[in-house]
Amino acid sequence: MEVANRGAAPARLAVAASGNVGEVVGSVDPSVIPPGRTVTVNFFVPHAGQWAIWANGGELMGGTLSTLSKKYFDHDYASAAADFDMAALGQVIE
Repeated sequence: MEVANRGAAPARLAVAASGNVGEVVGSVDPSVIPPGRTVTVNFFVPHAGQWAIWANGGELMGGTLSTLSKKYFDHDYASAAADFDMAALGQVIE
């Protein structure tokens, strides 16, 4: 996802529990965006449970993959992905 830091200070990003930035439940790469820059950022979020994306200690957005999928795409793609049969690809997941 493209993240633009329009501020004058570095933006420090985190994936943590909704309502509790101190309870880290995922990761961000890179986790710091320099001021005035737009950077491609990878967010690694839990496949289950509540979580939120935080910037400089403020909660930006959160929920579950299912609720965010419904909010932004009007469809629960997360649950559909969970039902996907990896064996159909003929590959082994280890």
